[in-house]
Amino acid sequence: MEISYNRAFAAFKRFDENNDKKLSRQEIARAAYELRQEGQLDEARLYATFLQGGKDGKGLYPDTNKDGFITEDELKALAEAGGKKKIISSEDFQKAFPGLTGSGNKIDFDKIKALAYPAKSDDPKKKVTLNTIQDIFDKYDENEDGVLTRQEIARAALDLRAQGKGKEFALMATFLQGGKDKKGLFPGKNGVLKYEDLVDLAKASGEISAITADDFKKKFPKLVGEGNSVDIQALEREAYPDRYQIPQVRELLALLKQLSQFFPQMKVVYQQFLNWANADDPDRLSV
Repeated sequence: MEISYNRAFAAFKRFDENNDKKLSRQEIARAAYELRQEGQLDEARLYATFLQGGKDGKGLYPDTNKDGFITEDELKALAEAGGKKKIISSEDFQKAFPGLTGSGNKIDFDKIKALAYPAKSDDPKKKVTLNTIQDIFDKYDENEDGVLTRQEIARAALDLRAQGKGKEFALMATFLQGGKDKKGLFPGKNGVLKYEDLVDLAKASGEISAITADDFKKKFPKLVGEGNSVDIQALEREAYPDRYQIPQVRELLALLKQLSQFFPQMKVVYQQFLNWANADDPDRLSV
C-alpha cells in the first residue's frame, strides 16, 4: 500500500466533520466507506486499515496518546515513521506497529458501514434533499431544455465528486450504475430525466422532502443491490465520449499549442496529443 500524504490528509480534512483536527472511529469508518463508494480506493484502504488492518484484523490505529482519536499530528507521524514524509506506505505501518502488520486481510466493509452509520437514518449517502437536487438539476441542465441526459448526469457526477460532495455524487452515479446488475436505477424515460421524475422518486417511500435508499427500494424492488463501487472510467466515457471534450485535456492542448509556437520541437508533442484526444480539427478547441 502506498498513498501520498497530501491525499490522505485531504481525506482527513474532509471527514473531520466538527473541525476539531481529529477523527473518531466513526468518522474514520465513514471516510473508508464513502471513499470506497466514490472509487477512491487507495484512500479507502488506508482508512480501513486503521480499523481492520494487522495480523489479527483488529486495526492498525495510530492513536499514540490513546485518547481514542487520530489527530493531524498522529497522521503526520505515521507518514514520517518509515522515513518518507510525503507518502504513507506499508513500511510506515511496519515501523509504527512492529510485529503487528500482516498482509492479505480482506476488509469487511459491511462492518465498517455499521460502525459508520449505526442508525440507518444517519447514512448521508442515502438522503439528498429535493432542494439540493433542484440546484443540481438547474446547474447541470447545460442546454436548459428542462431535462438531464445521461451525459449531463455523468458530468454532474464527476463534477460533484471533484468537489467532495459524496452523497450527491453517489446519487447521480446510482442513476447510471446502481442496482444488482450495475446498469443503473434510472427513474426517467427515453434516456432523459425530468425534475418531476425526481419528485416522484422522492415520494416513493413517503419522505417527500428527500431521496433516500428506501425510495430506490420502493421504485425498483427487484433491482436494488448493496455495496456497488462506482466505475469512474465508465462515468468519464459517458460524460466525455470524445477526449477533447474533457476540460483538463482542452486546457493542456491549448497550452501545448502555445508552446509549439515558440519551441518547434513541441509541435510533434502537440500533434501526438491532438491525435490521442481525437481532436483532429484544432478549430474545435477554441470553443
